Amino acid sequence: MLIQRISRMVNCMQSTAGRVLGLALACTLLMSVVGLAALQTFINKTGKTVTGIMVTFSKRVSITSHDPVFPDQSPIGRSDQFTFSGGNLRNLARFSISWMPSSAKVTDYKWITSSVSTTSISLHIVQNSLPITVPRA
Repeated sequence: MLIQRISRMVNCMQSTAGRVLGLALACTLLMSVVGLAALQTFINKTGKTVTGIMVTFSKRVSITSHDPVFPDQSPIGRSDQFTFSGGNLRNLARFSISWMPSSAKVTDYKWITSSVSTTSISLHIVQNSLPITVPRA
């Protein structure tokens, strides 16, 4: 009797697991067929490390995900142009983003390089050999 109950519970669990797995596979297939989100990977071929990327789309989109190498996204929300920055991506490394709707296409992108100019400042301290007098009030 106990064995029969355990057997029924196992069959029920297998049936439920099968349904959940089937539903997950159906959702994945539906998303790929319908094309809810698009994905593109950009390869840094500038020959140097970049500090960001600006991506332009054919119409307004919402970014659904992007690689954490550039954690700062501007703007947040819907736009036809986004800038990702806040990190460093070495030459030949990749950066990926996904967006909705998938009907929008990337029309342009530009890598951002930080061009910080370094200025050398020389300070010369000249010691005054004359005494400084402060008038008394």
